[in-house]
Amino acid sequence: MEFKKELKTLRIPSTGSPVVFFLYVIFFLCQISHICNRKEIRRHLMYKKKLLYLSLAACMMGMTPNVNLHAEEKTAIVQDQAQSETSTEVAETPTNDAHVEESSTETTTHQKHETHKKETHKDKKKKKAKKRKQEKKSKKNKKKKVDNTKKKNKKKYNTEQQSIKTYAEMSLEKKNHKEYVGSYIYFNQADEAWNHSGLSIHSAGCGPSAIAVCITNLTSKWVTPVDVASWGAQNGYYSSAGSVHEGIPAMVEHFGLQCEGAGTDYEKIKAALKNGNFVIGLMGPGYFTNGGHFIALVEIDQDDQVTVADVGSRRRSQFKYALKDVIGESKAAGAGGPFWIVRSNKNTDVIKEKKVSKLSKGIKKIEKKKKIDHKKETLKNKEKIRDQIIHSFYLETTNDMNDFEKKLPLTVVYTGTKRLSTDTEHHSKINQHIEKLAKELNDPYLLQVAKEYDFGSDNVNSGQGTIAFNLVTYLSSGATEYQVN
Repeated sequence: MEFKKELKTLRIPSTGSPVVFFLYVIFFLCQISHICNRKEIRRHLMYKKKLLYLSLAACMMGMTPNVNLHAEEKTAIVQDQAQSETSTEVAETPTNDAHVEESSTETTTHQKHETHKKETHKDKKKKKAKKRKQEKKSKKNKKKKVDNTKKKNKKKYNTEQQSIKTYAEMSLEKKNHKEYVGSYIYFNQADEAWNHSGLSIHSAGCGPSAIAVCITNLTSKWVTPVDVASWGAQNGYYSSAGSVHEGIPAMVEHFGLQCEGAGTDYEKIKAALKNGNFVIGLMGPGYFTNGGHFIALVEIDQDDQVTVADVGSRRRSQFKYALKDVIGESKAAGAGGPFWIVRSNKNTDVIKEKKVSKLSKGIKKIEKKKKIDHKKETLKNKEKIRDQIIHSFYLETTNDMNDFEKKLPLTVVYTGTKRLSTDTEHHSKINQHIEKLAKELNDPYLLQVAKEYDFGSDNVNSGQGTIAFNLVTYLSSGATEYQVN
C-alpha cells in the first residue's frame, strides 16, 4: 500500500524538452528504487539506472549542438541531477547495508548449521568408534582374566604337585639321615620337610610331631609329623590352631599304639618311663613355652632326670630335666592330660632288650675300632722307638771305631762272617754294640749274630772267606724277628 501511495504522489511534468523528460524519468526510477526493498527489484533497478545513465550521456552528447537551453533550465537540470544522485545514494546506502547484513546473517546461520551438522555427525562417529573400542577392550579384558585364572590354577596345581614331590624327597632324605636325641629318633616341627603340606606344622604341629617321635621309636616304622597331622586334620583332631586334647589318644591309637592318661601322677609317669614307654606332656607358660606346647618324654635315669624330645627346640632337647620340674610346668588339660603314657602293643621288655642289644653291638663295634686304632698307634710308636735305637747304635759304633776301621767302607765294617771258633774273644767293639742293639730291640736272632759273627777289623784280619751277614740290610728290611720292649 505504501508503494502505491508513493507512486500516486509522483507526477511527471509535461514538457517538450527531451532532456528534461529523461531527467524526470531517471528521478522517477530513483524514487521507485528508494521505495522498493525487495532484492530482485533493487538489482533490476540498479541495472536499469546504469543503462539510463549511459543512454542519457549518449543523447546529451548527440543533441548538444541542436539544443538550446536557457541558463535557468540548465541550472535546474544540474540541481535536479545533483538532488537525484544524492537521493539515490542516500536511498541505496541503507539498502545495501541491509543486504550485506542480511547476507552475512544468512551466511553465518548457514555456516553454523553446517558446522553443527558436521560436528554432530563427527561426534556420533566418535561415540560409535569409542563404543566399539570399549567393547573390544572389554572382550580382551575378559579373555585376559580367563587366561590369568587358567594360568593361576595351573600354577597352583603345579605347585601342589611340586610340594608333594618335595615332601617325598625330603622325607626320604630325613629317613636316610635320621636325627637323634640320645639313642632316640627326633623330629623338629620347624624342618622344611614338614612344611610344604599346608598343615601349619611349624606354628601349630607340636602335638603331631611329639606323637610322631613316639610312634617312630616304638614301632620302628617311619611315621612323620605330616603323616600324623594329615590324619588328625581329616578327622577333626588337628587344625592350624593346634591339636585338641582328645586328639592325642586318638592319633596315637590310630597308628597302632596304646595311650593312657596319667594326669600329673608322678609315680605313674616315672614307672612308665622306667618300663621303656614314652610320655607326651602338655606344657604351660614357663621354660618350654609362653602358651601351650606338646613335648615327648623319652627316658629317665636313676636320679629321675628325664630326657626330653622338645619338637620345638633342638637346644632344649640337649639337656635333662628333673621330672618334678617338668610336671610342675604342665598345663591343665582334658582327656586324661596333661600327660599321656604311650605304650606299644608288643612286649615292651622285648623292645627294650632289642634296643639294649643294638646299643651293645654299637658299643662293641666302637670298642673294637678303638683297639685297632690303639694297636696301630702302638706299632707306630714301636717303629719310632726302633728307629731311635738304631740311630743311636750307628752313632755309638762310629765313635768307638779304631783308626783302621774308620778307613774301611761302612759296607765292610757292618758286614760279618761266621767264626770258626767261638772260644776266642772279639777285639773289635762293633760286636759289643751289636750285642747291645740286640738286647734293646729284644731280637734273639741279632744277639746270636753278635756272638757268632766277626765284624769290622776282626772280620778283615780273620780272612775267613764268605760273607754271611749284612747288618745294614737286616736293620733296614724291617725284620720281624725282633720285639721292642
